Amino acid sequence: MSMIQLMTLPPPLVIVPDNLAEAQTSQDYFISVTAKDNKDIQDVTITYTIANKTVSDQQMTQNTYNGNYDYRIPQDHLLATVPNFTFTVTATDVSGLKTITKISTITINDNLKITTISPSPDTSTDCKTLPIGVTFINGGASPKITYTLKNNGEEIITDKEIPVRSAGIALDELGPLPVGNYTATVKIVRSEDGTTMSREWHFTVTE
Repeated sequence: MSMIQLMTLPPPLVIVPDNLAEAQTSQDYFISVTAKDNKDIQDVTITYTIANKTVSDQQMTQNTYNGNYDYRIPQDHLLATVPNFTFTVTATDVSGLKTITKISTITINDNLKITTISPSPDTSTDCKTLPIGVTFINGGASPKITYTLKNNGEEIITDKEIPVRSAGIALDELGPLPVGNYTATVKIVRSEDGTTMSREWHFTVTE
């Protein structure tokens, strides 16, 4: 009787969310799954394929907060030249029973996008020294970021490079600035394929 019960024990249950977000180039991608068993889970691993490269049997880590199993695909694996990647998850319980999920496909979004700019658009300040910068996504490994600045229509800075401080953040300092109405234009060029994104906005420096 006990042997019959052992043979009919179900394998682990693994749930991969249906609404996984798109991946972004130059950003880590996080995958979280649920794995349960009527005994105990021994381990949960992930295998993923990007282009012609397969990374196999990577250990997923159990999250102490919600019990899910998490894995981070590093940003340098997510290539702008690849439209998607696939993965499967394998859960093994303490008795050796396994479940392998169906193949999941994740789109890699490589659209270059500026998410925030500073100084804030259409604002007025009496501060004469201001940060100028952008945050962005999908800028590639080594984007070139420049800005042009006009005061009352006269160009005072042309195509000055803004240092990239960390992934997706470029920041420089303006000033001291004279009083005036300013127009700033920032441009990002992705080095891998020359994709360009620019943004123009206005701000005012007062007495």
